[in-house]
Amino acid sequence: MEVRAARAGVSYTGRCEPHGQMKKRQTMNEGKTNDRRRKDERWTKKRRTMNEERTKNERRMNEGEAKLPKRYDIRQALRKAV
Repeated sequence: MEVRAARAGVSYTGRCEPHGQMKKRQTMNEGKTNDRRRKDERWTKKRRTMNEERTKNERRMNEGEAKLPKRYDIRQALRKAV
């Protein structure tokens, strides 16, 4: 049995069944209460100011817990060291 979305004719994957097109996404503010909009605006403002100051990795380096990138290759480190 296939799981269906609340609206008829739209599968749980978000595709319109007869045509296979993606359904429209809800715009940012559509369907949100004023309180929710204010929270989102506050968080966005906070995130932007944090990003302008320092990156996440720079903050970690100052705290002594810098992480290596996921695709870090030991050979690259050796090349730089030589």
